[in-house]
Amino acid sequence: MPSCASLVLLACAVPLLMQGLSSKAWLPMVFGLALMGLLATCLAVGIQTLRGLLLHVAPPSLCFAGDTAMLALSARNPSRRARSHIAVTLVEPPQPGSVRWLAVAPQSTDSVLIPLPALRCGSQAMPRVRLETRHPFGLLRVSTSWQPSGEWQVRARPAPF
Repeated sequence: MPSCASLVLLACAVPLLMQGLSSKAWLPMVFGLALMGLLATCLAVGIQTLRGLLLHVAPPSLCFAGDTAMLALSARNPSRRARSHIAVTLVEPPQPGSVRWLAVAPQSTDSVLIPLPALRCGSQAMPRVRLETRHPFGLLRVSTSWQPSGEWQVRARPAPF
């Protein structure tokens, strides 16, 4: 998804390209192509940051309804380049301030704990996780979502004596 800065760059690049093509001037055309190349490079780097990460999630331990469990997500980077500036959140239910950040070194693993509200009792499917990066310059936002398999248990809170 484009950010405001990428839309401004695009709004500058298109008129420069059009002016360079219409007047056959090379300088505005070079600047327009450079701005378009910057956006394309940011998109490619953002996609490469998320592509190939191997994700694993452990089901949270038993908890009571109304509590907050912690979901342990680990990301393994099998490639030889670092992956940084990766935001991890839950898709549903959205929790304000629950964004966790990953920075995975080459051929290593990093893990984060994500707060997971236990809203109702019973067996529940694992929540969908969103990974997002704005790496390298914050011009574009590249995101993907992942649905881990498995279930986790939420118990009813025992009544006091």
